[in-house]
Amino acid sequence: MIAVIAGHLLLALLAAAPFQASAAMVRLTGRVVDAATNEPLRGVEIAFERTPSVPGATRLQVVTGRAGEFSIDIPPGDYRFLARLAGYFPSDKNETPAPITVRGRAQAMTEIRLERSGGAIAGRIVDGRGNPMPRLLVAAVRPAVLGASDLDRAGESIRTNDRGEFRLSGLPVGRYYVAAELLPQPASDGAASSAFMSTYYPGVTDQSAASLIEVTESGTRTGIDFSVFEAPTRSVSGIVVDGRDRPIKGAVVMFSRARQLLGVSPSVTTDAGGRFRMIVPEGDYLLVASIPTSGGGRGNGVAPGGPGVIQLTVGGDPVSDIRLVAEQNR
Repeated sequence: MIAVIAGHLLLALLAAAPFQASAAMVRLTGRVVDAATNEPLRGVEIAFERTPSVPGATRLQVVTGRAGEFSIDIPPGDYRFLARLAGYFPSDKNETPAPITVRGRAQAMTEIRLERSGGAIAGRIVDGRGNPMPRLLVAAVRPAVLGASDLDRAGESIRTNDRGEFRLSGLPVGRYYVAAELLPQPASDGAASSAFMSTYYPGVTDQSAASLIEVTESGTRTGIDFSVFEAPTRSVSGIVVDGRDRPIKGAVVMFSRARQLLGVSPSVTTDAGGRFRMIVPEGDYLLVASIPTSGGGRGNGVAPGGPGVIQLTVGGDPVSDIRLVAEQNR
């Protein structure tokens, strides 16, 4: 008799499981506006993280629509959240995520009001001999927050002018690294023997040795001057073929580094014989071969670690006879 009752109880629990799973989610809604004008703000990124932190938990994120409104299905519990939009302060002005408790089937958050920011960082970048570095990519990047594994770039990258000067404006109050980068170019007959590396202020390549710059509500931090790090370069060359060992003209070979500061990786296109050559600074790279699609995008039929992807350490002698196999997506 006990076994029969236990069996009925188990069936009842299994039958109720789908309802419980769906009922466990809370429809969380809200609205973000400009604190001064009450105008809705579109494109605000709002991130939620469980507290206390749960190992393996995924950070939840939503972006506001045209009316400044957002809606997200989220499990009940305690969270901290942060709202960000370029040119505005974070939701609490100091980038410390605000707490929120999520309960019930549906919940509306208190209106989030963001204030326009006016902080800026200005400076000048030169090479090791003091010559100005024009057209460098420069960006302000924040230390990781909400469990993110990498740096968080604030706004778009800008380029230095012909005097090597830059000004990063519209930054929320907070602390930032400044990163500068010059992309390597495809090799030419007069290839250089050295190249400029991705560099943090005050002139270091390691983020742990970089200096954080404090940005206030409306001030401009000036005098952020530094030189970019120069490193020896090596030639990397090879060929891209398809599954039948035929050279591929117009294939794209991307050189990605483990920590590309500004999120941009140099690339080179193969010639009529499927061959490529690139001059890059010494270091560790991931070479990825792809075939542009007819729509102009890039596609490839290889998975990381496959024949179209090679891990490569560049140092010492030039690297030649690299062979990459790429296939068009079907």
